[in-house]
Amino acid sequence: MKVDSRAFDLGVAYATGRGKPQDDAKALTWYSIAARSGHAEALQWVRQTADQGSAEARVNLGNMCSDGHGVPKDAVEAVRWYRLAAEQGHAEAQRFLGGIYTTGTTSQEGFYTPGHVVARDPGEALRWYRRAAEQGDAEAQQILGVMYAAGRGVAQDDAEALRWQLLAAEQGSAREQFLLGLMYARGRVVPKDHEQAMEWYGRAAEQGVPFHPGMTHKAEGLRYDKGRDARQHNATVVPGLQDLAESWHTRAQFNLGVAHAAGCGVPQDDVQ
Repeated sequence: MKVDSRAFDLGVAYATGRGKPQDDAKALTWYSIAARSGHAEALQWVRQTADQGSAEARVNLGNMCSDGHGVPKDAVEAVRWYRLAAEQGHAEAQRFLGGIYTTGTTSQEGFYTPGHVVARDPGEALRWYRRAAEQGDAEAQQILGVMYAAGRGVAQDDAEALRWQLLAAEQGSAREQFLLGLMYARGRVVPKDHEQAMEWYGRAAEQGVPFHPGMTHKAEGLRYDKGRDARQHNATVVPGLQDLAESWHTRAQFNLGVAHAAGCGVPQDDVQ
């Protein structure tokens, strides 16, 4: 990787206020980018900032140790930095520790370097995920929703799962918005409510969940209300979706999945 001197220069500018408004947070961001590219002076600055107690710098160093960018890979050192930041209340570091205690490795979200560094501990994982979620970390809220829904590492609890899913969805988690749409469409955990289903599907679409551009935005081309008109409408939409899906059109595949999940225009089928 080529050393990023431009990022280092921006770090200096923000740190000193020369040429940029003085801003320690932006300075850390740019120094960290430079350090990841192998810039020795930038790495020294990030380490010094971490040693002085910056939780953000500690997370950045944890990431660098975990993926080996700018420093040698060292899973144990990565966990040390994450733990220091987590104990300071850094939500992302707390979520990372939740993942580490779930797997026993620093393999977070398919990105960090695998390496068994702690004993798997579902209780400790739950504790860190909860601390992050209670601070408003949407990803941790999403994970807690899954854990409670599936009874994974905790007693299965639909009400608690729904609470965390709603919190994540309200913060803009497209995945949770889409899942809530499915839940309302199918009447699972919540009462069946086609208007709510369309509302959540629409909010997910606004967050970037793919849908066929020729279809109504919020309804994604499908009608979720009951009655003959809706059935006739869906009967005309689904064949086109099937043709597109068979041609590996990913948006059509997604919408066809919605149709099968909600039973709109086709028999309800979770497997499909």
